[in-house]
Parts: sequence; C-alpha cells; structure tokens
Amino acid sequence: MTWIRVAVALLFTVMVRAQGQLPIPPDCILNFFTNTIAGSATVVSGVFDNRTNACQTWTVDYQASNTGGSISALSLTFQSANGAISAGTFGSYAGATESGSNPATSTTGSVSTFSNGTTAISWARMSLTLTATGTTTVKGILYGYKTGYPGGGGGGGGGGGNTPTIFSTPLYQAQDALSLSGGPETLTVQQVALASAKHNVIFQSAWVTFSAAATFVLSQNCTAATATAGTIMRLNNSPASTVTAFTTSNVGTSGCFQSTTYQLPSQGTYVLNLADLFLSQTGGTGQNLSIAVTGTGTGSITIQFAEN
Repeated sequence: MTWIRVAVALLFTVMVRAQGQLPIPPDCILNFFTNTIAGSATVVSGVFDNRTNACQTWTVDYQASNTGGSISALSLTFQSANGAISAGTFGSYAGATESGSNPATSTTGSVSTFSNGTTAISWARMSLTLTATGTTTVKGILYGYKTGYPGGGGGGGGGGGNTPTIFSTPLYQAQDALSLSGGPETLTVQQVALASAKHNVIFQSAWVTFSAAATFVLSQNCTAATATAGTIMRLNNSPASTVTAFTTSNVGTSGCFQSTTYQLPSQGTYVLNLADLFLSQTGGTGQNLSIAVTGTGTGSITIQFAEN
C-alpha cells in the first residue's frame, strides 16, 4: 500500500533567512509523466487518494518538449473520481476551473488552477493524449491545498474568495529518476559560483518515491558536485532557475552534515519538510543539499525549492 509519512523534525544550522513572502508547501502532490513518450500515445498518471488529504484547490503545471520530431496536438486532462473504496471510473475534474483550461492543450506547457467548491473530489489523476512524432517529454505536477491557494485572500469587500493567488516567489523542482540495484544514487541542488550567484535558495520539501523498501540520507554543504548536470523544472511559469541540479551526483560525502538514515519500509513515498533550510547567495558551490537513495527497484527523488 502506498503511504506517506511527513517528517518535520529536521534540525540544521541555518546560515541565512531570506526576506519576502515565502511559498507554502502543498498539502497534496502528484508528479506525472516524467518518462519520455515515443510517437503518439494516450497515457494516464498514477492516482492520488484525496479522501483523507481533502485538498480543496488545485494547480496543474506542466512543460512539454520534443526531440527528433514535433508535437501536432496535446490534450492534458485533470480528472477526478468518487469511488468509496477504489477510484472507480474517472471523468473530467468535477469541480470548477478557476484559470487556464481543462484539458490543457499547449504543446509547450501551461498552468491551470481549480477549486472543488461544494463538489466532493475523492480521487485525482492526469490523462494525456498526444499526437506527435519523435520523442516527447511531458513533466508536470498536480498540487493542492486544503484551505485555499497560497497567499490567497486579499481581504476587503465581498467576492473573490476563490480567485487563485499564485506564488509571488519563483518556484522550482529538481528530480532524479531512479533505477537501482543497490545504489546509492544522489540528487543535489547546489548554489553556483559566488561571482554568478543571484538568489538565496529557500527549500520547501522533498520526497522519495520507490517501488520497494529503501533507505536514504540527506546531506548539506558537502564537497561541491560537478556531474551530472540535470534539468530544473520551473513551476508557475517562473523564470529560469539560477542554481544547478545534479542527477547521479558525485557530491562529496565527508566533512559535512549528514542526517540519520531514513527508512522506506515498503513501496511508497516519504516526504520531508525542508522549510527551515537555505542556501545563501554568498555561499558559492560549497553550499548544496543532497538526497542519496539506496535500494533495489525504481522510483524518483524530488526536491522543491524557491529562489529569493
């Protein structure tokens, strides 16, 4: 059974606290379609169980790219179902579309927001219909909140209660797809050289998803990684990130902070709250944060952060 454990007791020495409005970590998260798709296809994501999470507002954010061909048409649909024990039959999301569209049809990516209102949403997933040649990569995230959009509200007179307020701080994800026979494999988010640094990095959360039992360790400020450079996904149409991610990272493992070993005892997802962790703009490449997973199976590491 897939399960989620939230770890909130990470203790670190915080070197800097950024100023300004900070994004709020989502209550519900579903990453979808991180693998490449050859030619045309119809695929569906994993299923998110919202019966206990009870998220009320949602954002769908995706990016699409193609190599060796082109995308003729793309239809990405946010779907919901209301089965009591299992999901049952999915249809188009039964709540209200607040911004954007459902389905989304941009061949490069877009952001759409949704609100349940008085409609019960027990299960959620994404469905993609793609007409293309070559190889297409669609990477996206469905995330939600129990009590409205982050930073929402806007006080004052009546109305506007469901108007989405998108993050005012640029938001990003780094991800490493795992296929392990032992391991470990490491994902690192690292500040750039001092002369090039433009922002502080404000970590929000991280999660490890794996198909079997696994262990993982979080480390900070180890000897700088130099390979293999990965792609940082921009959420909410944020500008390009100014820091670096490394997948299958060669970051150092000595002379730095390393957490105790976290246990994923069976197939599932382990979520870490990183809300008090930062990389300073003035710290250079010696400032980084890494997660290393050991196990036999497939899965992913995701680190979500803002820049300010």
